[in-house]
Amino acid sequence: MQKFRSLFNKFITLQIVFAVMYFLIIMGPQIFGYKAFPVSSNSMYPELKRGDLAYVNTNAAAEDIDVGDVVAFMLNSESYATHRVIEKSDVSFITKGDANEDQDVSPVYFDQVIGETTGKIPFVGYIQLGLMSVVGKIVMFAVIALDVVIELILINKMPEAKNKASSEASLEAQDGR
Repeated sequence: MQKFRSLFNKFITLQIVFAVMYFLIIMGPQIFGYKAFPVSSNSMYPELKRGDLAYVNTNAAAEDIDVGDVVAFMLNSESYATHRVIEKSDVSFITKGDANEDQDVSPVYFDQVIGETTGKIPFVGYIQLGLMSVVGKIVMFAVIALDVVIELILINKMPEAKNKASSEASLEAQDGR
C-alpha cells in the first residue's frame, strides 16, 4: 500500500507541475499584454501551423498595424482567426491566410482586431485545443475525479493500517509485561 501511495503522490506532483507550467505559458504573458491562442488550422502555414500556440500583443493598436503584419481578429463572438494583412484602409483590413489562395471574404474592421501576432510555441496549442474540446474536458474531469476517489480510498485505508499496527504493538507490549 505504501508503494502505491508513493506512486500516487508522484502522479499528483506531476499533474501539479504540468498545471503550473501550462498556467505560466498561457496566463503569464497576459501580465505583459499578450494573449495566447491555439492555432486551429494550417491557413497560415508555414508561419503558423495547426497546434502552435500563437502569442498576440493585445496592446497593439489597429491603426499601427501595417500591411504584412499578422493579426488575430474576432470572426464572431465565439471564434477568431489569425491572418496576414494584405490591404489597409482607414477603418479596416483585408486579410489572407498565407496558405490560402484567396483573400478573406469579409474585411476585418479595427474593432474586431485582438492584436498583432508576435510569436509562437510549436505544438503547445494542441494541449489547449484538446482541453477546449468536449473530450478533453471529460478526460480532465475524469482524471480529477479519479484522483479524488483514489485519495479518499487511501485516506480511509491508511488509518486502518496504522491503527492495526499500533493495536498489535500495544497488545505485544501488554503481553510482554
